[in-house]
Amino acid sequence: MIQTPWFIVIVAGLLITISAIAHRRRWWLTYYLTGAVAFMAFTVAISLITGLDVIIMGIEAQNIAAIASFLGIPSTFLPPNAFIFPDPTGWSIFGIGFECSSIIEIGVLIGLLIFYPGYSRKKKVKYAIIGIILTYAANLLRMLSIVYIVNIFGKQYLYFAHAFIGKLIFFIFVVLLYWYLLTRPTLSIVRKNIKGGKFEF
Repeated sequence: MIQTPWFIVIVAGLLITISAIAHRRRWWLTYYLTGAVAFMAFTVAISLITGLDVIIMGIEAQNIAAIASFLGIPSTFLPPNAFIFPDPTGWSIFGIGFECSSIIEIGVLIGLLIFYPGYSRKKKVKYAIIGIILTYAANLLRMLSIVYIVNIFGKQYLYFAHAFIGKLIFFIFVVLLYWYLLTRPTLSIVRKNIKGGKFEF
């Protein structure tokens, strides 16, 4: 497990090298994709190496417990990254894992924004901040939907809530966010370039 983050760093280093070569040769799609994936990989590796992932998962668990309690589902934070809440048969304990922390999704989004050729540096920073906040909020909403379903219907609905409802909610939010921050502006730029006789960013 200790070696895994460093392997990710090596892979990210190879990808960023490919991205640099692609930029020099003006292979824009290769530059964009490899650069974005490399940034995501560095984000994952750094969070694992430094323990930032545990801190983020702990904060998320505290946030979920607090919001659920505010909404009428009494929940208690259990360090380092879990929380407990009632269900029809007793109590359920949820632990937030790395895959549910939204670190990967945030890393992907920021990577795509950083290497996006159509934005100024100021706009990239602005959209990155917006993207981080909304992705984090969407992940909290996803987790709260799971808590609500299990609280009402019981543990037997955990898989359904996690694998379908929660993921569907998160997927819809992420697609809308990507549309607003990346897809819509790209289509606008392409449309302007075509009208102006240009076919590059």
